[in-house]
Amino acid sequence: GELQEKIRRGELDTFEGHIEVNDLLRAYPNVALEDNEMIERVTMIKETALPKTSYSDGAAPLPQVILTRLETLNRTLAQTKSALNASEDLIEGTLTRLQGLLSVESPPDRNQIGELKKWLEQGLANRPDHPDKRARLFAKDAFLKVVAASVKVIPSGHEFFVDGTESILEASLRAGLHFNYGCASGNCGSCKARVVKGEVWKVREHDYLLSSVEQSMGYMLSCCNTAVTDVVLEAPEAFSPADLPLQEVRASLHKIVPLTEDQMRVLVQTPRTQTLRFLAGQKARLTLENGQSKELHIASCPCDGRNLEFLVRRDDSDPFATSIFSGEPVSEIISLKGPVGDFVLYDDSSAPVLLLAFGDGIAPIKSLTEHAISVDQAESFRLYWIGPPAEDNYLDRLCRSWNDSLDNFHYTPLQGEVSEAMQYLHSELPDLRPFNIYLAGPRSELDQGMELLRGWGLDGNLVRTESLA
Repeated sequence: GELQEKIRRGELDTFEGHIEVNDLLRAYPNVALEDNEMIERVTMIKETALPKTSYSDGAAPLPQVILTRLETLNRTLAQTKSALNASEDLIEGTLTRLQGLLSVESPPDRNQIGELKKWLEQGLANRPDHPDKRARLFAKDAFLKVVAASVKVIPSGHEFFVDGTESILEASLRAGLHFNYGCASGNCGSCKARVVKGEVWKVREHDYLLSSVEQSMGYMLSCCNTAVTDVVLEAPEAFSPADLPLQEVRASLHKIVPLTEDQMRVLVQTPRTQTLRFLAGQKARLTLENGQSKELHIASCPCDGRNLEFLVRRDDSDPFATSIFSGEPVSEIISLKGPVGDFVLYDDSSAPVLLLAFGDGIAPIKSLTEHAISVDQAESFRLYWIGPPAEDNYLDRLCRSWNDSLDNFHYTPLQGEVSEAMQYLHSELPDLRPFNIYLAGPRSELDQGMELLRGWGLDGNLVRTESLA
């Protein structure tokens, strides 16, 4: 207040709301700048001040404190629910016994009433000290609803969890679903969906404008909203290659990493405003700035349409491969066109999955595997890589890591001729009829594999194959 009066009286000059330190010291000659106790106090007040919002009734505790309190409440809830279950069982049993007494024409005597009283007392005394299975399941469900909201999609009926403040779109892709989306950053509106039930919260602003009619109907952008409560969402999904449009994306050649002397791992990154939607196992055409192009299988999971992986084999007769292996700087700009191909998973089947990769067929098989793991619907997964490279290869290490970390995943690398490898597979799995089977590799090796499968009595129509160009 004193400063404002001095400024109004012209005793202090200001420029854009600031006062020179020298002018301040002339106005207050007794001030010592080294004595900063008041400054520290003001800073502390600012840091501990709470926003004046309708929902804030105190400072939020640390995450560790919240977790401990939730776990304590979880145990208390389980114990209370268990006691309630026991009481409900006791009441139902009492009603059943009373009904039995009333069904007899003669009135109950003192002995019968005494037996009922004794049974009730024993039931009350024998209530469980620890939560029963039903109570633990109930408390677990309540706990999960605090840390993660459930989203049910109609009309498909798919369900998934949204963790923390991740967007609904991010959670759906992580769960292996195929929502409509384009930029994933709130610019295109392709991920528009309608909230039928529940509450969502905007986690980021978006440039795409929803009309007043759309807002009144409950529409929102799934890339910019998270689920606060359990949500029922009406959203379109892609279930087959025909449901996806052909897309053209100008992307950047992020990195070229040697896997072996004859194979390169090409990493491509799309712009944030235009990602590539595809199904696991599909292909895309890559075109370099020099005009060289090649159709390659996408070797990464569709849960990330921005960071794409391709495998390129050395081939002196292929101009595209020659450009990749030349060692000369390759333009950072690359054109993507796709997706194409129908070598995709049976998403709605829970049957065990058998994946066979012949050589470079590991590219589409890797994509299928990553997607199958994210969906986690199949009973089990078995991956046989026939003719893999040396064990220090990145892809072999990746497959071994899945084998080590997933209980229902089994990886077996096989060397030698196709017939020998297939015979080994047949010795381990004599009955292949329960499996959804996927084969990928060069045409000659695929034909050999299919011939053996048919010889073992397997219907070839139940096997999905993909030939490498």
